[in-house]
Amino acid sequence: MPEQQNDIQLRSEEVQEILSHVPHWLIRWGITVILMVILILIAASWFIKYPDTVAARVVFTTEVPPVHLMARTNGRITLMVSDKEQVNKDDLLAVIENPASTKDILQLSRSLDSIRSIIYKRPVELGKIQMDKSLSLGALQNIYLSFTSVIDDAKRFSSISFYKNQREALANRVQYYVELNRGLEDQMDLLAEEIELSQELYEGDSTLYSQRSGTKPEMYRAKANYLQSKRNKESLQSSIIQNNIQIAQLKAQIDELRLKEEQEADQLQAGIVAAYEKLESELIGWKQNYLLISPIDGKVSFSKFWSDNQFAQAGEEVMIVVPNSEDIIGTVAMPVQGSGKVEIGQKVNIQIDNYPSNEYGMVIGQVESISLVPRDNMYSIRISMQNGLVSTYKKELAFKQEMQGTAEIITEDKRLIERVFNQLRNIIDRVN
Repeated sequence: MPEQQNDIQLRSEEVQEILSHVPHWLIRWGITVILMVILILIAASWFIKYPDTVAARVVFTTEVPPVHLMARTNGRITLMVSDKEQVNKDDLLAVIENPASTKDILQLSRSLDSIRSIIYKRPVELGKIQMDKSLSLGALQNIYLSFTSVIDDAKRFSSISFYKNQREALANRVQYYVELNRGLEDQMDLLAEEIELSQELYEGDSTLYSQRSGTKPEMYRAKANYLQSKRNKESLQSSIIQNNIQIAQLKAQIDELRLKEEQEADQLQAGIVAAYEKLESELIGWKQNYLLISPIDGKVSFSKFWSDNQFAQAGEEVMIVVPNSEDIIGTVAMPVQGSGKVEIGQKVNIQIDNYPSNEYGMVIGQVESISLVPRDNMYSIRISMQNGLVSTYKKELAFKQEMQGTAEIITEDKRLIERVFNQLRNIIDRVN
């Protein structure tokens, strides 16, 4: 009992008052409510997801991008089309001032296209190549005249038939020696009979002389006739051999002439091809410098030059050809920093500068492709627009080439509680 009294006396009156007082119900329920609110917030932070995004600028174009046509040289412009006019690929849109006749240049271009297959064919069908020498081609004039000169040389070579005539003359001489040998061979047949007969006469006279029935002069005459016949045979054989040598030499000359003709024809062919390719190359360069030609089907859009005789500087944009394609894509230039979170298939929210998002809403796209290698520390990302330019407010926005906006690529939907813990972990890691 004395020990318990001592313990009670150790407590102050204030402490005894608190311990002996029962908490008010408001306090008890307040603690319960606060605990429930905390639990609700924790539960909500688990269910609520907040997207992690990467922002970048986006430019809208069509599948086939618009083509900006620039002046390659200084000069006054002659427009061949009007603004907003529909054009086809390879249509002439404008001409920059130059000394040549545009009509003649286009005629030359068509002529070169028409004879292309003939030029590379062997042998060249020169009769099918007809070039107008009265064309006014300005800087191309001398090169064009060189080409027509090569064609004329080839035509003269073909018309003169120098090698052909020489071959025919030699072939006639070959035929002459062949006929001559045929006659000599006929003589050889007759001479063989003559030799046989003279041999028999000589042998007969020799027998008579040995039997003393014939005279010695008769025997000598028979022998002389026999020997003369043999000499005649040898002479004919020698003539035939000489004629055959002549035939072989003439045939060799014919082959040599044929080879020379082929070599000269090859040289002319090479000269024609070289002159053609040089003219074609210079024509392409000339057209690039002085003609603005549409590379695609589309619609012309003027920006600065609206009438003829306006002066254009080299490198200055003259007009734009907007393609007819309706497939819209977005192109994003993404900085290297943070780009590792971007993956194909991720959703993209886009706010277009032309259309305020609070009034028109956003358009939705998807990451379609990412360049493998950055250029100037920027990755090129292609955004596909499955719903076109229909906004989240169900408004269809009008497309204009190269209009821009801000793209937010949703890289990950994180829970709110994950973000809190990530921040806490980051702080702890920094402290440690």
